[in-house]
Amino acid sequence: MPVAGQPVTFTATTLFGPVNLGTAVTDANGTATLHNAVVPVFAVATPFYTATFPGTACYTAATAHNILLFIPLPG
Repeated sequence: MPVAGQPVTFTATTLFGPVNLGTAVTDANGTATLHNAVVPVFAVATPFYTATFPGTACYTAATAHNILLFIPLPG
């Protein structure tokens, strides 16, 4: 069952340590998507991110890992 309105924090792990990419809130489908994150140059070579849900009184905390996709903004 989807859980809407919950925070999910996105972090990239780089050679210099973790980099917080930002936090997004889950939508009606339970999906959190981070848009237009400002990423330090040294993190561009990082292929993966971790998404962390801290949990609530009713829901267990969770983490997930996936491929980090960079789409440059036109400029």
